[in-house]
Formats: sequence, C-alpha cells, structure tokens
Amino acid sequence: MENLANENEAFVEFLKRKNIDPAALETGEPEIYLKWRSLYALVHEKSFEMQQKFLINPIRRKYPKTNQV
Repeated sequence: MENLANENEAFVEFLKRKNIDPAALETGEPEIYLKWRSLYALVHEKSFEMQQKFLINPIRRKYPKTNQV
C-alpha cells in the first residue's frame, strides 16, 4: 500500500516537472491520468517520457501547472 502511494507521488511530481497540473488532468481526463499513472508505475521514467512524448505537449497546454505559493 505504501509503495502504491510512493508511485503515485512520483507520478504527480513527474507531471509537475513537465508543467502539467495533476489535479486538473485527473479531473478533466481521468482516463488519460489513470492510463499514464499505470504505465508510469511499470516502466522507467525516461521510457515513459519517450513513449508519451507526442502526447505530453498537448496535455501540458491543456492543463498547465499554476504557480501557487
């Protein structure tokens, strides 16, 4: 259970580094969020990024990370 929480936390941090708002993505497109989270848990981060390279940019534009203090 703890491992699952760590994996989800790592995925959320990855999205933030890619300037994607994780909460907005999860709310707006839950299918993509769950698919990406599952894949991220199975493969190395670099592999995930290469596999999803052409999908990350449109998602980043649609759900940009807001700079909250």
